Amino acid sequence: MDKKVIRTVFSLFLVIFLLLFSYTTTVFFIEKTPSQQQTIDYLYGRGELPSDYTALEKSHLEDVKNVMKYTDYLFYISLAIITLLLTYFRKDKQELHHLLWIGSMSTMVSVALILLLALLFFDQLFTAFHLLFFPQGNWTFPYNSLLIRTFPLQFFMKIGRMIFMEALGIGVIVFLISRRMKQLKS
Repeated sequence: MDKKVIRTVFSLFLVIFLLLFSYTTTVFFIEKTPSQQQTIDYLYGRGELPSDYTALEKSHLEDVKNVMKYTDYLFYISLAIITLLLTYFRKDKQELHHLLWIGSMSTMVSVALILLLALLFFDQLFTAFHLLFFPQGNWTFPYNSLLIRTFPLQFFMKIGRMIFMEALGIGVIVFLISRRMKQLKS
């Protein structure tokens, strides 16, 4: 297979993997209220949904649970592809360097762009995200609903910043590793 195609595939799946890895670790480590924790536990299949939610909120959370399930699949697929490519090229240090360099550059540029857009246009991105993943339209609730009070917009803004900053930081680390590999090769 053409090395450009391999490098493109690696870069794409590295960006996806690092974003989803950052998402997973951020959700795990972010400070949460007991209500947020109970709801997140439900979304991960580790508990029951609080009964205080309305039928519409429960319906939306069930949809969120499904999106999270497919997100997990994508996480593991991207991990498998990255692992396979790194393993395949483990003895070809020059190609390994190229994969890590291009992958890290793709990650840093993509994540920095998303972060910038999120900082400037968070409301629009939040709406676009929901329109994409919840096209049935059951994602809007009154400001006084339990779901909105449990997960206010500020929660998503904070978690979004943390996810993108972590992914950007890991992208920088991968870039530094690729630079170190080039120095050791010389």
